[in-house]
Amino acid sequence: PSPRDDHVACRVAGSMYVFGGCTAMGLAFTDLWEYALDTRVWTQVVSARGSPPSPRVGHSLIPLGNRLMLFGGRYLNELDSVHCFDLQRRRWSDPAVGGEHP
Repeated sequence: PSPRDDHVACRVAGSMYVFGGCTAMGLAFTDLWEYALDTRVWTQVVSARGSPPSPRVGHSLIPLGNRLMLFGGRYLNELDSVHCFDLQRRRWSDPAVGGEHP
């Protein structure tokens, strides 16, 4: 991936995943990358289905089974959306959520 700040990363099994962030000039990314810990190789993860979340910085990313859950962040304004990436099916989805905002 290109150099970036304010991105997120999390580990699932033998890989680390990185999403989003921005350049030093403030251009935000909407890409997802996988770093294989054993081979030390970066690969851009291409979604088979679904649209990736909008560009963002300052967000959260956590593993949940074979999925990555992305929440919040900001880019031009505050974002409070939740997005899910299924690592097996290679697709983004926007799960329905309820309740009060944190």
